[in-house]
Amino acid sequence: MTEQKSLSDHELMKLLPFYVNLTLDPLERASVENYLARSEEARKEVDYLKQLRKSLKAQPEATSPGELGLKRLQREIKRMQEPPEGSETEAVPAAASERSADPAALRGQRFSDSAQKAQESAGRKPVPAWWRSLAVAACLALAVISSVTLSTQFGNDGSPQLASGESGTVLQVTFKPQITEEAIRSLLLETDLTITAGPSALGVYHLTPGSSADSKNLEETLRELRLRSDIIESAEAG
Repeated sequence: MTEQKSLSDHELMKLLPFYVNLTLDPLERASVENYLARSEEARKEVDYLKQLRKSLKAQPEATSPGELGLKRLQREIKRMQEPPEGSETEAVPAAASERSADPAALRGQRFSDSAQKAQESAGRKPVPAWWRSLAVAACLALAVISSVTLSTQFGNDGSPQLASGESGTVLQVTFKPQITEEAIRSLLLETDLTITAGPSALGVYHLTPGSSADSKNLEETLRELRLRSDIIESAEAG
C-alpha cells in the first residue's frame, strides 16, 4: 500500500469542502479528520460549509446546466485553486451591478460576504476571500451535479425534455459576467433567438431560434454567436 504524502494545513484546509461533500478518498478523509481533531478553526469552517451546502441545496431547483455548465464550473474551481498574489487579506470585489448576467457569482458573493461579516463580529480571524470563493464553488458543485440527474424529464414520445418543457432546437449559451440585460436583449433581437430557460445556477441560458433563425444552419447560428466574443462567453448545441 502506497503511503500518502503528508499534507500541510493549507492543503488540508482546501480539502474541507470536499470532506463536507463526502467526495474524498479514505486516505484524504483520514488526514482531514486528524486535522479537525487538532484545529478548532477547521471545525468551525466545516460547520460553516455544512450550513452553506444546506442553504444552496434549499434554493429552488434549477434546470440542468448540462455539460457546458459543468465544464464552466470546473474551470472556475480550477482558476480559484491558487490564491491571487497579495490577496491574503483582500475582499472579493462586489458585483458591479445587480443586473449582472451571472447569478451564480452574485449568489456566491452574498453568501461569502454575510459569512465574512459574521466571522468578524464574532471575533474570528477572517478566512481569505479566495478560500471563501473556492468553498462556495465546491459546495455549489455537489448541489448542481446532483440536480443534473433530477431535472431531466421525458416527453410523451419518450424523447428527453428540459424541466421547463421546452422542445426543438436548443442552444446553450453563457454570457460574459458583467454584460447587462439590455445587451443580451439586443443580441437576441439581432439573431432572432428566444430565451426558453435560464439562467441556471451556473449562468447557462437555453435559447431556441425564431422563424428567421430556424432557416439557418445550426452551425451558422453558433458561428454567429461565437463571433460576438464581446458578449458571449460560450455557445454550444443543446
